[in-house]
Amino acid sequence: MRAYLRVLGYRDFRYLFLGQSASVIGDRAVVVAIALFVTLRTGSATDLGLVLAAQSVPLVALLLFGGVWADRLPRHRIMVVTDLVRAALHTLLAALIFTGAVRIWQLVAIEALFGAAQAFFQPAYTGLLPQTVPESMIQDARALTESMANVAFLVGPALATALVLGVGAGEAFAFDAATFVISAALLMLIHPRTRHAAAPPAPVLEELRDGYVEVRSRPWVWVTIAVFTGSVMVVYAWWYALGPVVARTAYGGTGVFGWLEGVAGLGAVIGSLAGIRWRPRGRSRAAFSRSERRSHSSWWSRWPADSGSRC
Repeated sequence: MRAYLRVLGYRDFRYLFLGQSASVIGDRAVVVAIALFVTLRTGSATDLGLVLAAQSVPLVALLLFGGVWADRLPRHRIMVVTDLVRAALHTLLAALIFTGAVRIWQLVAIEALFGAAQAFFQPAYTGLLPQTVPESMIQDARALTESMANVAFLVGPALATALVLGVGAGEAFAFDAATFVISAALLMLIHPRTRHAAAPPAPVLEELRDGYVEVRSRPWVWVTIAVFTGSVMVVYAWWYALGPVVARTAYGGTGVFGWLEGVAGLGAVIGSLAGIRWRPRGRSRAAFSRSERRSHSSWWSRWPADSGSRC
């Protein structure tokens, strides 16, 4: 762990790490907050599924375009803009909840815009991280970032459950909005280094085609995509859409769902600590043999540094 913590000595990475630590805790909290709020308000798994799909579909549809633009524009600027957009969206949602005027269609619209903004943020973040540390420290920086993401899987759901059931859903979304403001403020202080000479930008469709060729040329990449696509379809989609309703009807309250998410986060933290010391020979085999508690979007945070954002 001391070796990983060395990267915090680099100013730009420290700002990036602190901002994204706050943001990822807010992200993990808001996923559970949405599930609990919609279930408490309507009790409909269909309504919850629509809200979750509204965020996921634009994210998936625009992610490749986000990667192309992350290679054309300053990545930290893209992240600042998308952080502020997402902060405004969840501030609006919190205000609607506080006034009692929120409707499911409004949740769907807000989360659709939220997912679209995230589609441009995620590739920019993936490409920016290596620009904040020396080349030799990139692996340590990614490891520390992933460890913090696992901590967020523990803290976020517990915090969301406590806020939604103890104070109110509006406070949960207001908290998430505040984390985006913190992230944007810290990103403005970053001066990323240049890793490679910038090539003249090609047409967007050409860059998308190049990214597709790069993915196809690396079996471990497209196999990873296929595996996580399957897990989203057969595990996570069912869990997030039906879990809160099942918790409410079979186990006495929606809070059970939030606490189960927190327990899964505890497992992720334990696994992260074990992974710091364990160095298996077959890392890919070990990685695919475990059950990961991750959303489909978090796969991009593990994208290799040299693969390019557009892939």
